[in-house]
Amino acid sequence: MPMDRGYIENIEDRIVERAIDGLLDGMAPRPQVHFILEDQSEPHVGYALTRPYYRGTDAHTAIAGLGRAAAALCVTQIVVLWEECDLRASLVGPGDHPDSLVTVEATFDVHLLTSRPYRSVFGPPGRLGVPTVSPQWGRASQHPDARLPGPIADLLTTWRTQLTLLDPGEELRSMQASGYEFRWFVYE
Repeated sequence: MPMDRGYIENIEDRIVERAIDGLLDGMAPRPQVHFILEDQSEPHVGYALTRPYYRGTDAHTAIAGLGRAAAALCVTQIVVLWEECDLRASLVGPGDHPDSLVTVEATFDVHLLTSRPYRSVFGPPGRLGVPTVSPQWGRASQHPDARLPGPIADLLTTWRTQLTLLDPGEELRSMQASGYEFRWFVYE
């Protein structure tokens, strides 16, 4: 991986911590892609969250669409985060899906999937009115160039193949109008 591994691990730690905060409130994190620009003094410049979507094909399209933002911005590396049970339920409906917070660190050539499995222990309704979740963590595992779920693989393919083909202003405005959310970091 081109970026210092410690830097990327710090990014992953921060986004996983935010995802855990959401779980404690009973909410799975939305699939998201974090943008890394290696030539910047602070390479982690921001991230995008998926637009709202319906189960099935629309979920696949919305999640894979995150790759358009990464391509339009010509980022040099990305970190993708999702919750495995939520992703699978979004694609195929309810079922006995595994609980796991998953990140994928990707360059133009390779990727590293890190799975952080947990068992959900449900508590009383939280401030959002849904049952809180106290995750009981299993052992995290890393898988270089692992097979990825369809929309995540398509996200990486879009980013890798449409780089420099998309107009950043036009693409990001269009994505934002359709419900994608962007967060940018400003460093002093």
